[in-house]
Amino acid sequence: TYTWNLTSGTNTLTDGQISGFGFDNIRAIYKNTNSSATYQTTGLTTLDISELNMMQSIRSYAFYRVGSLTSITLPRSINTLNNYCFAATSITQIPNLNSSITVIPDYAFFSCSQLTEIKLLHVWKISQYAFGNCTSVSKVVLPSIRQINSYAFNFLGNGNSVNSIYYKFGNYRNSGYGTYWDGRLQIDNNAFGSDSISKNKITDIYINTCEGPTQIGS
Repeated sequence: TYTWNLTSGTNTLTDGQISGFGFDNIRAIYKNTNSSATYQTTGLTTLDISELNMMQSIRSYAFYRVGSLTSITLPRSINTLNNYCFAATSITQIPNLNSSITVIPDYAFFSCSQLTEIKLLHVWKISQYAFGNCTSVSKVVLPSIRQINSYAFNFLGNGNSVNSIYYKFGNYRNSGYGTYWDGRLQIDNNAFGSDSISKNKITDIYINTCEGPTQIGS
């Protein structure tokens, strides 16, 4: 295990900071749970670990409650996120995720109050409370979604107007009519919270079928 002590402000992890280790050795990043440091007072604002190109996962609670964190750049090799990995941070946009990340786990971005847009091109499943309490979100784009679990978007954009939530079934390659996933979109009970539609002012939800966009009425 290599321990890296973050400083306040901007941090970039480079090979020179990993004494005795090479990039091939770094497979995951996680928080030292034995540390007595207060999460909210680390002072970390911007983190770039993009050069760790053998890293495969962001472990559970890795950046949980690092309230000062506004931006993170991940290596393209990351293929797994875990529960609470970015919860209660101040990130303003979803980190760069490659196409192999298709599931957003429980509470992954819970209470990211500065997040304004959720755009996940390859994700097919949003787990419970993944974006719960993301109070500044105004737009959601999920072109590959198949499953949304309970409370995944609980109190999304609470107090703001979430004008547009877009889903799309399938793609339009391979033939004139396109090929498409022929299953059903699963939306669990309370996926948007028990009363979040009225509180959050969500006005429209669209599902794009091969025949064109279909609006779901109130």
